[in-house]
Amino acid sequence: LIFKGHPLVWFYPGITPDYMKEYDFDELKAFIRKHVFDTVSHFKGRIRYWEVINEPNDTANCLGLTHEQYFDVMRVALEAAREADPQALLSVNCNFPWGVYIGQRNDDDLWTVFDVYDLLDERGVSYDVIGVQLYNGAGIGVRDLVDISEMLDRFAKYGKPVQMTETSIPVGGNSAGSWRGPEWTDRSQADFIVNFLKIAYSKPHIDSFVYWGIKDAAVGFRPGCGMICPDGSPRPSFDEFRRLIEGWSAPPTGRTDSDGVFEFRAHRGEYEAVVTAPGKPPTTIPL
Repeated sequence: LIFKGHPLVWFYPGITPDYMKEYDFDELKAFIRKHVFDTVSHFKGRIRYWEVINEPNDTANCLGLTHEQYFDVMRVALEAAREADPQALLSVNCNFPWGVYIGQRNDDDLWTVFDVYDLLDERGVSYDVIGVQLYNGAGIGVRDLVDISEMLDRFAKYGKPVQMTETSIPVGGNSAGSWRGPEWTDRSQADFIVNFLKIAYSKPHIDSFVYWGIKDAAVGFRPGCGMICPDGSPRPSFDEFRRLIEGWSAPPTGRTDSDGVFEFRAHRGEYEAVVTAPGKPPTTIPL
């Protein structure tokens, strides 16, 4: 298993310690640098992937930092993480990629997701992975699969792997619209997840997918969105998700034709072919 540290820096109300609110900006940067460097150093060799910054796109800024200050904090945190473990993968994770919070708060000066990544690129700050949260329904609103596909395409320009870090789809009883019906059901949840994953899997720059809250809960963040019911029984979405992954990862097998040729279709990735013949030991060939 590859373990992920989530997150090192997140200025969200209720998460940010009160004592940090007493620091001046230079003290804050010094604290962030030490916190990130010490944490990554402590887990070096055990945690390979760090989400260094979470939700910097003006959705988590309880310290009231200006954009220049927030960028400086991101730079300091990423540099400290890189110094502590040069082999670690470093992520900047953003939410609300369509920027709905800008209209809700009626403030055109707020950062969008793309403002964050554009600025990191323009100023040459080193990081490895783009994280994108793609929640749907249950108070957040519903995006069509075509809209989601077009949004994912927009991240390809950065030339970095994109990880869908937080995703969940509701079932019955949740508001904010549905997909193919008046409300979300077990069936619409399963259909949406499977089609959503097929779209993501078709894009070379999409690296991974995390379902947030795979087991349902009556309370907490995103209740009513699990692929597993509270009693532990699987919903249709879980069974179809498992079949989809098993189908993608199943190795092709077969025999060569009379000319010694074996043709097959496979999903993008690295493969090893194991060739056997009567009376000879197996031979492994990297493809």
